Amino acid sequence: MIDSYDPNNFKDRISKSLNKVAERDLREIDRMAGRGKKNKKPEKLVEAACLKWMRSFNWDVNIYEAKAVYNPDGTYRSSRMKAGVSDCMGITPDGVPIYVEFKAKDRRYSFNSPKRKLQKEFLIKKIEYYAFGVVVDSVDKLIEYWTTWESIHDKDQARGYLMSILPKSKKLAEAQDAPLFPED
Repeated sequence: MIDSYDPNNFKDRISKSLNKVAERDLREIDRMAGRGKKNKKPEKLVEAACLKWMRSFNWDVNIYEAKAVYNPDGTYRSSRMKAGVSDCMGITPDGVPIYVEFKAKDRRYSFNSPKRKLQKEFLIKKIEYYAFGVVVDSVDKLIEYWTTWESIHDKDQARGYLMSILPKSKKLAEAQDAPLFPED
């Protein structure tokens, strides 16, 4: 890159332009080679790990997409799934209905955003009917929630537990974690 740039100097302008083109070309080469690529679907990593764990216990679970799908004719078609349906639904061999909403690592609080209102209503309704319904951002959270929930023998207490572990909004979570008397 040029150390001192003079916009009135023809050579500096041409040099700057060539550098920009070269940088753009390098980014494109890296993109095509798969280098420097960010994980655009971190939720899928959580989903894969959780599915592996659930299926190791012979849970009959499936992933459901409620998103609109791009059609080759240039349009989007809405899915036949109702908006707000959990990412993963199924049943255990003991007959327990399972509803799991996957979130990217450390993004559970996004469950409370206004655009996810239908997701929240769906999951709360399932929990009210005594199903196992959770929002997880790791397989460890799923295991923790399942083992704790399964150890509670009173149905109403189990339902209360699931309601208590639903994610809080980010602001509420930060306020609860803040010290009562902050030090100066």
